[in-house]
Amino acid sequence: MGTLLSAHFTSLFIAAIFGLGASACASAELLQNTVEVAGQRYDAQECVENALRNQPDPTLLRDAEATFTRACNAGEAGSCSVLGVMHEVGAGVTPDRDRAVAFYEGACQAHNLRACSNLGDLMLRDASVTRQPWRALTLLRTACGGGEGRACERVGRAYRDGENGKRDRLTAAAFFEKGCGDGDPRGCAELASEIVLRGNEVESAQRVPALLERACLGGHVDSCAWVADRGKIAQRGGPGAGSSAAMQSTWGTDATVTP
Repeated sequence: MGTLLSAHFTSLFIAAIFGLGASACASAELLQNTVEVAGQRYDAQECVENALRNQPDPTLLRDAEATFTRACNAGEAGSCSVLGVMHEVGAGVTPDRDRAVAFYEGACQAHNLRACSNLGDLMLRDASVTRQPWRALTLLRTACGGGEGRACERVGRAYRDGENGKRDRLTAAAFFEKGCGDGDPRGCAELASEIVLRGNEVESAQRVPALLERACLGGHVDSCAWVADRGKIAQRGGPGAGSSAAMQSTWGTDATVTP
């Protein structure tokens, strides 16, 4: 994954786990660049970036910019990507998309795949950033190929929504599948949605519950709502868990998940 971050981010990392909950951090048993806390191993860079995107306590960010700037200047590409997130979302700094792009570009060129994923995603969704959909998809596909599940999920949405000029739901589902397999909770939720929309009740019953439970455990709120609601559906004699009708009862007729 990304370049291993130094001990500079320890306080924010600990806050991400114990303040925001473990769902802010991806379990990373087989990955390099991990930190172990309370017997659990986490992908360090993903944990810090997720914490920043989830609006942590501002007091934790008091010295964050200076700390990560020193680490970035010392060659820690992961810290450069973290600075990109800070400037993108305005965590501890004034929002500045141009600076975010510059930090992502530098970290991506240093082969930090999460930074490449961050840059590709920003290029696709932010009108203030020069739109280069083909370059954005190239960045995301490269990151996806390197095991960045979030990048795979983002490519899937690009194909599903036609952000590259053409809708392709089969290709989208394949990327959601890979994203889910690489640990991205939204990838699991989006895959569940695609399976339901196919209308195959047997496939839905076999796969959807497990996919949404996995997404919920990864912190995907909509999936947790469905996991909770499916018990209510069963109790009132409604459609079986994982069926199209059960999904639509919870999420509406298009069964489309949201961030």
